Amino acid sequence: MTLPTRRRLKRPPEFKAMLVAQCQEPGASIAAVAMAHQINDNMLRTWIRKATLLGELARADNSIASAPRIIPLQVAAVESAQFIRIHLQQGNTQIHVEWPMASAAQCSEWLRGWLR
Repeated sequence: MTLPTRRRLKRPPEFKAMLVAQCQEPGASIAAVAMAHQINDNMLRTWIRKATLLGELARADNSIASAPRIIPLQVAAVESAQFIRIHLQQGNTQIHVEWPMASAAQCSEWLRGWLR
């Protein structure tokens, strides 16, 4: 008895590009887009990653193409500053954090963990 061999379904590049673009919409969920088109969300994430590497994704403010990253800044020392103030925005969600200046290292660790 021989078992039938499974062949992977190849999706056209236009279909992949359409789904990647849908994932770039503000508030879009990769899992929801994948489920709506009956594909595995990991496959869609692979398509997004490949499009990012090929530079096919637009680099707009609402784009998911660039992963969050910490950008080093040169800041003049101000002894009167008592708090680190961080304002983050992604889509319609805004977060405002005040962290004691004396715990700047812990703030950096928290921010790195939160951005992952």
